Amino acid sequence: MTGLIDLKTRSQIPLKGTVIDCSIRDFTGIVSVSQRYENESNFPIETIFNFPLDSSSAICQFEVFLGEKHIIGKVKEKEKAREIYDDAIAQGHTAIKMEEEKEDIFTMNVGNLLPKTQCIVIIRYTTILKETSDKGYRFFLPTIISPRYIPQKYGETNPSYFWNLKEIPGGYTANFHIEMTSNIVSVESTTHKIYPNILGQNCEFSIKPQENESQKDLEIIIHEQDPNVPRILTEFDKDSSVSMITLFPTLSEYQNNVEIIFLVDRSGSMSGLRIQSVRETLNVFLHSLPQNSYFNIYGFGSNFEKLFDKSEKYNDATLEKAKNHAENLQADLGGTEIGNVLNEVFQTNPVDGYSRQIFLLTDGDVSNTSEVIQIVQKNSQLARVFTFGIGHGASKALVEGVARAGRGEAEFILETKDIRRKVVQQLKKAIQKTITDLEINFENLSHKPESIAPFKLPPIFANQRFLFFVFWGASLSDSFYLFSNSKVVLSGFIGNEKIQWILEMGKNKVELANKFNDVEKIPLFHILGAKLMIKDLEERTSLFHDENGELKKEFSQKDVDQKIIELAKKYNLVSSKTSFIAVVENEDVDSQKESQEMVLNQINLEMEKEKRRIEEEEKMKRMKEEEMRKRRRNEKKRRRRKKKRRI
Repeated sequence: MTGLIDLKTRSQIPLKGTVIDCSIRDFTGIVSVSQRYENESNFPIETIFNFPLDSSSAICQFEVFLGEKHIIGKVKEKEKAREIYDDAIAQGHTAIKMEEEKEDIFTMNVGNLLPKTQCIVIIRYTTILKETSDKGYRFFLPTIISPRYIPQKYGETNPSYFWNLKEIPGGYTANFHIEMTSNIVSVESTTHKIYPNILGQNCEFSIKPQENESQKDLEIIIHEQDPNVPRILTEFDKDSSVSMITLFPTLSEYQNNVEIIFLVDRSGSMSGLRIQSVRETLNVFLHSLPQNSYFNIYGFGSNFEKLFDKSEKYNDATLEKAKNHAENLQADLGGTEIGNVLNEVFQTNPVDGYSRQIFLLTDGDVSNTSEVIQIVQKNSQLARVFTFGIGHGASKALVEGVARAGRGEAEFILETKDIRRKVVQQLKKAIQKTITDLEINFENLSHKPESIAPFKLPPIFANQRFLFFVFWGASLSDSFYLFSNSKVVLSGFIGNEKIQWILEMGKNKVELANKFNDVEKIPLFHILGAKLMIKDLEERTSLFHDENGELKKEFSQKDVDQKIIELAKKYNLVSSKTSFIAVVENEDVDSQKESQEMVLNQINLEMEKEKRRIEEEEKMKRMKEEEMRKRRRNEKKRRRRKKKRRI
């Protein structure tokens, strides 16, 4: 997270305070981030504000207080929002625009921030807490935007990095209110010191990071007494209803013979603590591989190299060679060209009779995230892909996006103490057989669902949460009894064997969820479900696309774009095609224009002075150089005359 930057001078606008309020209910949350700035100069300025966000979260409210003015952002098509913003600035009005820069980075512009004026920015977003390997729930607050590598093929003569932010200026305060379905057992942080006040199903606490914690993302882990209770929560909003349904499928021991390929990021951004974490992670992996497995290790950067010519059987000799290799890994392979090594691995044949599982260890610091995800998606039938995000600031968009496309799971290594547990849990998932042809059906329902999100159902792993949203297309508030004798049936195949799980809706936890959004009046489930639909469209896993991510014949890219815009406008969401925009018409525009002209004149004067100063310095430099050359010529003449006299 960073502050406002003056676009003309590139200097930072003083940040007076940051307050983050996190309301967590069950495994969903609403987060409000408030930051207060002040333009201490005597002239209006235009500013930019960068905001990192977990890629599964959805920005749904955006407002700014400028002096006594209160501006609420509205969602418009991205190009239209830019047009409105530019026109407003040209006319001397104040305008605020927020758009998606990358999948997990957002940019806000504030135009004409008046002199001696305070600016309070409030951003609210919804999020789904990830399930941890030990049945906890993980809340993650990114505070760092790491550099992003630009591959050479995109026209860069020298691959470069951008967005290098280390901490929130001035620090921040985060307030948490947690309410779970069953009694809370523990609330811990792997990154910060916290002192939670737990009382039954509720917990409250605040965090003010210490100096040594300010350069870390924030991670909170919550454990409750009964985490595996299936539940159905239904939310009503105007004329529509959305249910969040959670299952916990059990599986017998279906195990694969596996070939495991490690793809290890050895680019320059992995230096220091990150490459050290990779060494430790890889070492744990190597000591945990199944006895009958095959494996290989690829290191990649601007190019790639591999440990073995082809995958080798796991035994004492290959383990020893791999351990020596892992201990000496360095971040010495240049830029982050993930696509090249992925294509290489997908083009090689797996070991006969073995299921290929790929483990990608990276910080994800690339600019071509969508391209990398598409490579994995197109080859998802050839191998499952599991990912490990290494270090604070690792790209959630890439790490989680690749895992989704590869039908695997994503994990993040922030602190080394968590490595062993996370590695073991990921390996357990990798040796499970893949469940294909997943379907969700409803029995004995008088009202059929309109749609389910996500469209591409996530993979099933033993005893792990399986969550989806159902859009009913109408309000069910007057006919809630329809769940009483109904069933949700989740089914799939392991090979030719059909398996299924049944949730009897009337016998499990069915609740109304409107109390969830009483404070901010945010239709939480509607927004989270719509975000998943948009993600399906953006990642090419929607109803409009086939299994390889290609558009079906009856659809065009325009259809996809229009559907994204339709959903984003309906649920007030920032997306790849939409932005927030707000304009306040300033009363004294003429005087502002005069002030702006004064600023420009002052800048021009300063530039002219600087130009004259540089010219004068250059002139003096040339005179000194000429004087030195003259002295050298005279010295040479003197030496020649002296030499002649001696002769």
